Amino acid sequence: MGDIISFPLPPDESTAAKVQLTTAQMAEYLREAEVFSQAHVEQLFRLASLARIVQFRAGETIFENDAITDALFVVVGGKVELTSEEHHFRETVEPGKAFSLYSFLAREPNDYAARAVENTLALTISTEDFYNLLSQNPEFAVSVFKHFARKLRLRPRS
Repeated sequence: MGDIISFPLPPDESTAAKVQLTTAQMAEYLREAEVFSQAHVEQLFRLASLARIVQFRAGETIFENDAITDALFVVVGGKVELTSEEHHFRETVEPGKAFSLYSFLAREPNDYAARAVENTLALTISTEDFYNLLSQNPEFAVSVFKHFARKLRLRPRS
């Protein structure tokens, strides 16, 4: 699909819900997220059918530090800043990247807060929907585990 384009949010709340993406477009955006990069097209379409579009205004807090999120976020347009004073951590999440993966999978608190740096459009997938999809589609579960296996392989060994 190439570059992911930025979607400016409408100027007022009454038109904010009008941003729509097709299932095919959502599948493309999900494929950009590293965790789903090994998934097959059919698996991405199943995942996209579970995704919801959410919008955040610039400066809006998405979640606070230590929050347990019940969803994974994939940025479609805009930017999100992840920060942790305790861990001296700051990262900007741009289109095509996912965040809140640890809390999403482990159902434990995030070690950082998330805030929209600019108007942001994202896809969310609930933890419950994701686990149901994994249990019904072992091939999809294997593709997700391949992602983590590759990340482990790239880590230095002690």
